[in-house]
Amino acid sequence: PAAGAVVHTGPELARMTFADGSTMTVPRVWSGRITDVTFMPGVASTLMISRISFRAIEAATPRRLSFIETCAQVSDLAVNHAFYRREPHMMRRYSALAFDNIRRDPIGFALASAYRAVRLFLIEGTSDQRTAQQFTGSRRIYAAGTGVSMICLTLFAVGVVVGWRRGHRIGLPLLLIAYVPATLAPVLTNMRYTVTVQPLMFVFIALAITALTRSGRGSDVTTPG
Repeated sequence: PAAGAVVHTGPELARMTFADGSTMTVPRVWSGRITDVTFMPGVASTLMISRISFRAIEAATPRRLSFIETCAQVSDLAVNHAFYRREPHMMRRYSALAFDNIRRDPIGFALASAYRAVRLFLIEGTSDQRTAQQFTGSRRIYAAGTGVSMICLTLFAVGVVVGWRRGHRIGLPLLLIAYVPATLAPVLTNMRYTVTVQPLMFVFIALAITALTRSGRGSDVTTPG
């Protein structure tokens, strides 16, 4: 083990404790994935991502390696990898990590996806400069944007109900609108992708405003589908 590290073993796991108190824990029964190994912040987490140079390896080697032996230490060394070979490999890696996280907390993943599905249609400000553009009065502007977008989303929902009750053919436009959150919500939240379906949403918003206006005037006139 590393200098100053102590290894503890038990019936369920093995734990290595480093000098700073950080730990690396490996369960005895695991799925074979690196995500089952737990690294605490400190020396343990640093060790997980640490690297060592070939020069350091060579210096620690009792004898000097031959040219063939040196080349054998390196694999898949290239510059500007061909994306059609590299991308599938990275995709498999990220997919494995994603599915492992989903397996650990499927309910949390479902709730987070549902939140992102609604969040796609709402403007929300933040003090994080990497998330939202900061400018003079931005707090008030973002707050106003949040209010307006919530009103629009509410009117959209009312328009869907009105259109359905009146027998309008709303299936196709709803399918086109739902396609955006259905494909994006499990992955990310970015409102710019909803711009493509906003004209369809405006149709339902207009339907809701028309119905509310006529209801306010006491009119029972309906528009045929």
